[in-house]
Amino acid sequence: MNTDVMIETALALVSFEQAELLQRAGFNYKTKYHYCNLVKSDKPTEWGLLSKPTGYDVDWNDKEHYGLNDAYGWNNISAPSVSLAVKWLREEKEIHIFTTKYIGGWEYQIQLLFKPLDKKLYTLLTYDSCESHEDGESKGLNHALKYLLKGK
Repeated sequence: MNTDVMIETALALVSFEQAELLQRAGFNYKTKYHYCNLVKSDKPTEWGLLSKPTGYDVDWNDKEHYGLNDAYGWNNISAPSVSLAVKWLREEKEIHIFTTKYIGGWEYQIQLLFKPLDKKLYTLLTYDSCESHEDGESKGLNHALKYLLKGK
């Protein structure tokens, strides 16, 4: 089971591992939460989850202003909700994650959009069982990001 952090809206945040994959894949939506650590200390520090104190959202993966090893010596990685990460995959990468409840439980599917001859067609990348809608989104996110980064 994913060790997601729950925020006040009851949406699970991505795990640190998912956040790293999203950063590598080019995730650039603004988020309030981010994982960070201080790299200018004498000893390595653990990654921690923080939110922007002022409450506004920031693209923490923006290397010019935040990103890894910013001007103040911090490493920052955006920590969106799983739902926002799934939305980013759908809108920016045309990878769709669906969850379905059926008599025996839940399953998730990942479908890729392609447009031959100006028609929208989907091809099934994979599907698998899951414990709930949220579990399916998280597992689907892991699978989709690994697929997306395979070519990089």
